[in-house]
Amino acid sequence: MSIPALTEGRLDRGAIDARTRDILVTLRIDHLADTTAESLSGGQKKLLEIGMIMMTDPQFLLLDEPFGGVHPELKSRLEGYLCELHRSGKTIILISHEMPSVFRICERLVVLDRGTLITQGSPDEIRADERVINAYLGGNYET
Repeated sequence: MSIPALTEGRLDRGAIDARTRDILVTLRIDHLADTTAESLSGGQKKLLEIGMIMMTDPQFLLLDEPFGGVHPELKSRLEGYLCELHRSGKTIILISHEMPSVFRICERLVVLDRGTLITQGSPDEIRADERVINAYLGGNYET
């Protein structure tokens, strides 16, 4: 997990090891520290991927379908961590069809249908928008 931090050259090996441990503990996968990535479940791999990204302390994250194939318990953990990152000042753009997760963690949504913007707003606004309901439940909408 420490490779991204090593390539940046900002931290020494001891600091990298400490940061790695902290992130693994935060993600609650520290018990898997000596496990190969190929042995992890899909959800554990997603958590590991986020941990690897966080090694470089980015200010901006672009995540494409991070909840796909993830066990509900790990999905909840991932949602919580993304909320925590946002509260800490990170900007997150999340692309997902996992609407319950999106509604739980996003403050503002942008909805596309076949690449065309149909609406944007708060989760409550999006839930009530006829264009979203029609587009995602198979109906047609007028632009």
